[in-house]
Amino acid sequence: MMKTEIIDKNIGERLTAAFESAIDVSVAVAMVGDKGYELLRKYANKKRIRIVTGINLPTPYNVLSQLRTKFGDNARVFKNSFFHPKVYLFTMADGSHQCFVGSSNFTDGGLQNNVELSVCLNDDKTYRQLSDWFEKIYSDSIKITDRLLEEYKISSEHFIKEKRKFEKGSKDVLRRAAFVFDQKRFKDELVAFRQSPYYNEHLESRKRTVSEIRKALDMRHGFNKIDLKAFLAIKELGHIIPMYVDDLNKAVKNGRFARLCRMLCDNKLSISERYDAAMNKYKVKGCGRNIVTKILVAHDSSKYFLWNAPSEEYLKYVEVSFERGSSEGMKYESLCLELKKLCQEAGIDDFAVLDYFMWEESND
Repeated sequence: MMKTEIIDKNIGERLTAAFESAIDVSVAVAMVGDKGYELLRKYANKKRIRIVTGINLPTPYNVLSQLRTKFGDNARVFKNSFFHPKVYLFTMADGSHQCFVGSSNFTDGGLQNNVELSVCLNDDKTYRQLSDWFEKIYSDSIKITDRLLEEYKISSEHFIKEKRKFEKGSKDVLRRAAFVFDQKRFKDELVAFRQSPYYNEHLESRKRTVSEIRKALDMRHGFNKIDLKAFLAIKELGHIIPMYVDDLNKAVKNGRFARLCRMLCDNKLSISERYDAAMNKYKVKGCGRNIVTKILVAHDSSKYFLWNAPSEEYLKYVEVSFERGSSEGMKYESLCLELKKLCQEAGIDDFAVLDYFMWEESND
């Protein structure tokens, strides 16, 4: 009689127990990691083990090399198409069978860390069907040769770099998705501001301010001749606290302020990367988020908004909140993206004038 068991966590313990009791093991998985290899190696000399893995995800180069060294021709790579199964077949000393099929790769994550789901089946008919499937897969697979390893090392290194970028991007998406606020209230007030008789006057005033900031920073020529006196005289869109003026003077003279400005205007970096770098690696004493975002607004007032005390006050009013653990840079990037959408819907395409709106609302 077939017995089906659902395994929704820590399949690693079940597989370890099966390895301990089995005399014959067949594994077909999309990916093998260090933990999976260690389990195979532990029992390599005590029972027959055959394994077929893929290189699409990919299995780490060092693991593939170790599989070849330890298991020889019994370790193979599937060659015909994208390889994605997770199948573990065991024959026990008493002739019984255990079959594990599910989502768990033979990796640290698949065995114990990820959210996975598998089933354990123990009837002979199911084992024979899965065993027949494995034998076909095994015969269609290739041995791990020196040439395969040499070529695979290059491609896997490239894949890993791209995978890290993707993983970071996906985490960023999730964090941005967790950003919530009262959009209706914000949008209604933006529309009212856009329709006010003074909107165009405020817009033109802020555009002049942005132009003055760009000129004072010598933004057009790469911040080579920063006019600090002129920059400090522009109080709109954020200003330096007087006690930090000497520090900023030093930063202008030694080039640190120009270095900060160039980094902030480097569009090859994400918004969050630039913001966080401005607060750490490129930090200039006295340049808090009001000055950092003032530079960003001057760089491109259609993408970046001024984050200072008045805007922070207004954001609290519309109940902005973020996922726990989000960096300040991620929060700023999320705000820029979401506020951009709302401003476009309200007919506002300049974040510089958004500063006036937030300042006015926070002082009501």
